[in-house]
Amino acid sequence: MRIGRFENNLEKPSLAVIEKLERALQVKFDEIEYVSKKILELYQSFVEALLYESNDLDTYESNIINNEEVYSINYQYSKIMLIKYIIRVHKNDFVNIDKDEKDLLRLLDEKSDPLQLFYEYKGVRLFLQGYKDEAVVFLELALTMSNNPKQNTMIYYHISMVNMSRNKYVEALKYAGLAKGGFVEFASFKRILYIDGQIGSIYSQMRRFDLAIDKYKTCLISCGTLDLPFSKKAIFLRNLSWIYIKSGNYVEPMTYLEEAEKLEPDNVHLKMYKIWCNYKLRKFNTARGLIDKYSDLCKVKTHMKRYKLFSELIYNAGNKPTLALIDLAIDTYNEFVAKRDFELMNFYIDIVIDLLKQRDDNQKLIQYLEMKIRINDEINK
Repeated sequence: MRIGRFENNLEKPSLAVIEKLERALQVKFDEIEYVSKKILELYQSFVEALLYESNDLDTYESNIINNEEVYSINYQYSKIMLIKYIIRVHKNDFVNIDKDEKDLLRLLDEKSDPLQLFYEYKGVRLFLQGYKDEAVVFLELALTMSNNPKQNTMIYYHISMVNMSRNKYVEALKYAGLAKGGFVEFASFKRILYIDGQIGSIYSQMRRFDLAIDKYKTCLISCGTLDLPFSKKAIFLRNLSWIYIKSGNYVEPMTYLEEAEKLEPDNVHLKMYKIWCNYKLRKFNTARGLIDKYSDLCKVKTHMKRYKLFSELIYNAGNKPTLALIDLAIDTYNEFVAKRDFELMNFYIDIVIDLLKQRDDNQKLIQYLEMKIRINDEINK
């Protein structure tokens, strides 16, 4: 049977011809179209779930697992592959992910919404793996792929997040504003909350603590109106506490930390903030009790050096700082210099400066005061 005339739309096949083709190819065209429609519906629903942060990625994953055999032979399967890829990115599952990316790049249509989504989440993947500059390249490329307003809003959100981590605060605020405009337009209330929190964090890193505190207090009011997991509300409470701590206020955070502890008692940041507030309030017995209570922190790779420094500071409170203590503080500060983490550089250089003042080491004190000025010059660029 010559089918070229049907492929070229020169002639519509009759029912008899369709039946003959189905027998020859051993397929049912109606079934193919039904599965194709189901895939498209699943894909569109998934994209909406990303925008509205519906927290049901496991539902999509189960659907795909249960229907993999049927989906995998359909011509729309690339969209299933894309859903699977994004779920892997959300779960930080990057084993052999390069192969998935090559396959998707080969299968997705140029200048299409799915290709835009792929580039966006490749950018997110790179960011999560620490490749911040490369992440921005792919996120900005994603904006050129299509003009889907909802997807663009999520791209703005992710570009803001990455730029904040790159210490590009003006750019981060610009894209956060664009993202918030989109979230408001599409009534994505959880995302409005999250972008407000992000804006608060950007203000905090710019050391505009007044603006950051106001923004986070507004976020906490919103938390009470939305159906959020306990862990999400706890993040807002801890972040507000951290902003107060950075501003030099150690009384206000205690109330928020108490609330956060009820929601997520084993969080590493919560434990560190409680120790620090009690130390700075000169409640040394309480601080020592917390150091002993949270001794598991000495095994947490990301925090073991900070925990050791806090321990030494607390147990040496009231005494002239030893050279070993100052060296430990400098070593902790240098950990964040290597990462260009201006926020934590500022926090730990203040500890170094305080110890150098107590030891009357004016030569080194001047050196670190000059470093602090340079850090803040970088922040205010």
